[in-house]
Amino acid sequence: MNRYGLFTKTSYELIIMTHQDNIEQAKKYFAGLKQLSKEKLNEIFLVAEIKDNETIKQSITSRSKKIKHSNS
Repeated sequence: MNRYGLFTKTSYELIIMTHQDNIEQAKKYFAGLKQLSKEKLNEIFLVAEIKDNETIKQSITSRSKKIKHSNS
């Protein structure tokens, strides 16, 4: 199982972590906790895998840059 974090989009603050098999399961888990649809969750929060050799800040910063580039 991998570690996934739910982060704020504005400050990349970690809200909660979970261990799930993949990112889709993590999003489903976080959506259930927040009582949101997965679409609404994605509008408000970032969900990212947290790798063992990365700090949480490195994890979300590198993924947010990839997200910004893929949305351009």
